[in-house]
Amino acid sequence: MSTKDLEIYDLTHRWGHGMPQWPSRANLNVRVVEFHAKDGLLVQQFEGIMHRGTHMDAPIHVQENQPTLTGYPLWRFFGTGVVVSIPKGKWGVITPKDLENAEPKIRKNDILMINTGSHLKYGDNPDYYAYSPGLYEEAAEWIVERGVKLVGVDVQALDHPLGTFLGPHGPGPAQPHLDVEYKAQTGRHIIEDFPYWEPAHKIMMTNGIPGIENIGGDIDKITGMRCTFFAFPWRWPDGEGCALRVVAMLDPKQTLILIVGGYGSPPARGRQRSMRGRQRSVRQPTASVGENHDLRTIAPSAFAVRQQGQGRDRHRRLRRLRARLRDRAWRARWQARACLGQ
Repeated sequence: MSTKDLEIYDLTHRWGHGMPQWPSRANLNVRVVEFHAKDGLLVQQFEGIMHRGTHMDAPIHVQENQPTLTGYPLWRFFGTGVVVSIPKGKWGVITPKDLENAEPKIRKNDILMINTGSHLKYGDNPDYYAYSPGLYEEAAEWIVERGVKLVGVDVQALDHPLGTFLGPHGPGPAQPHLDVEYKAQTGRHIIEDFPYWEPAHKIMMTNGIPGIENIGGDIDKITGMRCTFFAFPWRWPDGEGCALRVVAMLDPKQTLILIVGGYGSPPARGRQRSMRGRQRSVRQPTASVGENHDLRTIAPSAFAVRQQGQGRDRHRRLRRLRARLRDRAWRARWQARACLGQ
């Protein structure tokens, strides 16, 4: 399958030394331990936590006795979905109504990427972190009810910053001045409007929906479009989170077809016709072709087609075996007659 006509978009922020970091605990630092002029090679060592830059969390990060990174099935990280524009300013809350009215429409089993415009402020500054917009309890419940496959958002966390320990939650407040500012702006304390600690994290992830924070990169170029997404985490059985590369693929001609259940090597000459028929029967358009397909529903059909092909091959082998046996029997009878004739 050629990719020359496909458009590939990176939705990931730069990762590494000096990157913007959530204003809490230990920062991420990278140290060069070997370099070419001295050692003839480059080796780097990093120290820090996983929750930096474009990354995802596992349920164990926010609630005890929950799955780790490898607890998510892999089909969650690939598939079709949408990038929706929901512009929000300082402390804006993404609501169920925002999600319901978003275009393109969010469908069941979609991967959902939300563009609030906050990624344009990404940097070492309070506008991106402390004054960010975000999701909260009601939007997270809507996402679960709608059956979304995976969520990514271009803000500092899955939850609104006033629902994190930057405000009066968990080990917070990490930034006590936020409550003073919020009361001056609204007349209420943070705890009155944001009474729960990271409810969006807990609601979505404990319902099996991975969440990716700090989406950015080329997101503006594909906002308002339906795409195919790839976003795979590390295979870390004990991991509570990790950095990952988020990529969107768009087919402007809308002609890309994934062949499901194919073979890894070219078929033998005698199998080409049956292979072509088999492929026609299982071709499925990807999301970039405009329709959404859940891999859980595609996989059984691919298995069935493979079994069907194996059955045909088995029948061919049996026919050839019967032909050889008939030939041997004829030869034996001919030889017996020849002996009797002598």
